[in-house]
Amino acid sequence: MKKSVTEISLSQSEILRKHHKVISIDMDMDLVYEKQIPIAGLVLLQGEVEFTRRYKILGSETSSCILGFNEVMNEIPVQHGCKVKKDSEVILLGKSELLNATEEHSAIFPLIKKYLKT
Repeated sequence: MKKSVTEISLSQSEILRKHHKVISIDMDMDLVYEKQIPIAGLVLLQGEVEFTRRYKILGSETSSCILGFNEVMNEIPVQHGCKVKKDSEVILLGKSELLNATEEHSAIFPLIKKYLKT
């Protein structure tokens, strides 16, 4: 998942906030473990995500970004675990939501389109 992090602009994050449920994380949450296929891509709006391998922290991301979309769309096992840290705000998007991106989401669709199989 670490390799598929794409930063998003403020306008893109606002569009996503408007159209999808924002989840506030009250305690650390493992989103996916290494070698699993994630069931949802993550939009980090605020807070921190840690990347792990064999329970060791490899790095983190604190910018507004999307991650895991490639793995979700193409059913690819992740190479790193992903933990969402306490007090983060995120949006989780499943494969069907990613595939059903519409013109209404045009600011975010270019980010999703590159992961679609042709």
